[in-house]
Amino acid sequence: GEFKGNLASGYGKEFSPEGNLIREGYWVANTYVGPTPPPDYKPPGFRVSLVKEGGIYKVPVLINNALTLHFIVDSGASDVSIPADVVLTLMRTGTITEKDFIGSQRYQLADGSIVNSRTFIIHSLKVGDRTINNVRGSIADLNGDLLLGQSFLEKFQSWSMDNNRHELVLE
Repeated sequence: GEFKGNLASGYGKEFSPEGNLIREGYWVANTYVGPTPPPDYKPPGFRVSLVKEGGIYKVPVLINNALTLHFIVDSGASDVSIPADVVLTLMRTGTITEKDFIGSQRYQLADGSIVNSRTFIIHSLKVGDRTINNVRGSIADLNGDLLLGQSFLEKFQSWSMDNNRHELVLE
């Protein structure tokens, strides 16, 4: 379960030495309080509410303090992927310049095809109230999705999706 300062605090399960479930629920400072969370309970990690668009949950992200768009969390994408038209918009706002481009790379897409894409440094990605600086991005084609890939996710100790609360959890 969850711990705070080496004390069971938060959601967890208690098992007997034989491996049988004794109880599950919430603890505060090693004291079991019951199956429902205490009124002041805050789940661990930094949490960001997801937005449902067309049956897909997405994360609102502010790019370079200029433009907020909804990204798909994609752990299979090595970099943050931004469609070409969005990159052009960011260039028009002056938040991406030619000096931000760092080369190109070959990427294998989900359908197995290989594409070559220019890569660049995204100065900032703000998710909720957290800002991550200097994230590697790549340009997707005009019909590509906005993907929040490993170059962003690896900046955190861990990440997960809370499907019950429809939140991205970053630690």
